[in-house]
Amino acid sequence: MRSGISSQMRSRRLMVLIALLLFFTYARVERVNCHYAWLEVNPDVVMQGGEFEIRYNISKFYMLPTGGIVVAGRQMREISISLEVPKGMNCTIERLDVSGNGSITKEINGLNIIVRASIDIGSLNLVARVQVPLDYEVGSYNIRVDARAREVDENGEEYYPVDYSTSDNIEIKTFGPIFSIRSEPKEVEPPHTVGIIVTIMHNEPVPPFEITNLTLKVIPPPPNKPEVIPLVDIFGRSFLRPGSSVKFPRPIYVEIDKKTAGGIREIRAELEFWVLGMKKVIEARTNITVIKTTNVNISAEVPSKVVNGSELHLSLEVVNVGSFVAKNVIVLGEMSGEKSVVNVGNLEPGQFKDIELVLPVRGAGNETLLLKVYWNNEYPYEQVSNSLEFTVLVTKRGFNTKIALVIGFIGLVLAIGWLIGKKTIKRSAS
Repeated sequence: MRSGISSQMRSRRLMVLIALLLFFTYARVERVNCHYAWLEVNPDVVMQGGEFEIRYNISKFYMLPTGGIVVAGRQMREISISLEVPKGMNCTIERLDVSGNGSITKEINGLNIIVRASIDIGSLNLVARVQVPLDYEVGSYNIRVDARAREVDENGEEYYPVDYSTSDNIEIKTFGPIFSIRSEPKEVEPPHTVGIIVTIMHNEPVPPFEITNLTLKVIPPPPNKPEVIPLVDIFGRSFLRPGSSVKFPRPIYVEIDKKTAGGIREIRAELEFWVLGMKKVIEARTNITVIKTTNVNISAEVPSKVVNGSELHLSLEVVNVGSFVAKNVIVLGEMSGEKSVVNVGNLEPGQFKDIELVLPVRGAGNETLLLKVYWNNEYPYEQVSNSLEFTVLVTKRGFNTKIALVIGFIGLVLAIGWLIGKKTIKRSAS
């Protein structure tokens, strides 16, 4: 039975060896001078009090994305590596794996490493772990590996130093549970009450520290007042152990006052807590859309009949009947292709203005008089309008009796003068 198992193992090893020989025989192989080095920081974002891993690798062989394999032509006899992490972080080397040809020696002194090979260093895998203090300043920091090698080519010529240095960044965020809020509804017309749904999760990747004395503060847009809620008032406790989470059983209600500016406004929440004797504050944000629209009415006394060629004088009243300001109010009058515009300006809620609009009268018969008022809402800031239409009879200019009498009287005087003058001429001739 054992001989059967051993023969199977030998046959499998032979198949793997044949496969490797076939691969290196038919694969496209490219030769370069240097080894291939790369650095990985994982994760690249970590909280205060958390940790991250540094992986630095060097290899004589590496695969191309398009297929084939790249091989370093020179032999690496020695490499010196130094890890450089931000001051105050605690870094320890967890593993150093080296393979190659000939005898290999490794020296580790703190964060400094020297690896030597009698023939060639084929691959190197360095793993280090970094602890971030809980009070470490938030920001982005550089992680650097300083590496210099001594190499020999196929002709025995030595190269030093060959630089394999590289760097990457780590971002440190404020310690705290995963904290989120959302508003219901997301669109309101003030005055209105908005509910804030709150969720707090003390799970990975949050470092496993108990947090206590949790207090929530919800800050709506001005001029609305913040709401402060200790968690003990809702859950009967004010701490969270690692791995626990809470979702508020009811929304936190905040008032959106009528004076709140229209548009997309931010609601901010602050979660204050203590961890290992340190006070921390984290934030979450959500948006609401504050709608502020209004309505403007127009009224006028319009005669039922006007005379062609005259002027139509209209007395109008414009009033804001809504709850918010109407901006850039304009009144337009139009009849028979003639137009007239009056700029009214802004109208506060309930405010009205009396204006006069003058239109030249053209046309004949029934004509349509259009009165239109335009304004802009506070939000959405778009132009809207309201209009009235009237039918007005336009008549031709009639016979004026007074003018006719004047013209007739003048004609009579002229005729009498002419007759008198004629008789005078005849007498003087005789």
